[in-house]
Amino acid sequence: MSASETSSRASSGPGARGTAADRVVRLLSASLADWELSPEVWTELGAVLDSLAAAGPDTEAAALRRALVKLQLAAPDRIVPIGSVQGVRAPARHRERANHLIHALTPVRAPVPPTPRPDPS
Repeated sequence: MSASETSSRASSGPGARGTAADRVVRLLSASLADWELSPEVWTELGAVLDSLAAAGPDTEAAALRRALVKLQLAAPDRIVPIGSVQGVRAPARHRERANHLIHALTPVRAPVPPTPRPDPS
């Protein structure tokens, strides 16, 4: 097996989807609401969010990684040129879509059983 085949298999295994989904969730929950982007960029990101939502929670790792790269590349620059056009916050539709994606991509965890209390006697 060649090195590229090994790399491809490692990046597409069952754990790869979880890692990619975790990274998408972190980006959506921590950053998206604070971004100020041009309306054109928000339109492009809306298409990314829509494609993730259409795929649902069973989205493949490769699709999650592609979406993650598009989201990361659209992130606002830290250095803004003087005289540049001020961006706008995420439209309500995008924020709502991101919230649904966060819940859909976050794995359901089993409830933690309560800790037994010591007998008072």
